[in-house]
Amino acid sequence: MGYSDLYRDLTPQEEYFRVSKPPADVLFVRQDINNSPIYHVVDGKLDEMRVLNNPAEAVDLYCEHVLLGREERFDFIEHGRPLD
Repeated sequence: MGYSDLYRDLTPQEEYFRVSKPPADVLFVRQDINNSPIYHVVDGKLDEMRVLNNPAEAVDLYCEHVLLGREERFDFIEHGRPLD
């Protein structure tokens, strides 16, 4: 399966949020709301959007992961819950 095959049947909304290189994690935050939840999308799957339980801790651990040069993918899933 090629890269273009991954995006063949996307809806317009999914195409809009498509990430440039699968697999990927995308975080969304509302800037107009103080203490806004941070939403997590895994691999462009909008129907499986999650909310980070403790965003500050999750982002700190992600930064540590990147700065230490760890090659495996950081797992945001263990730091969140499904969107209600």
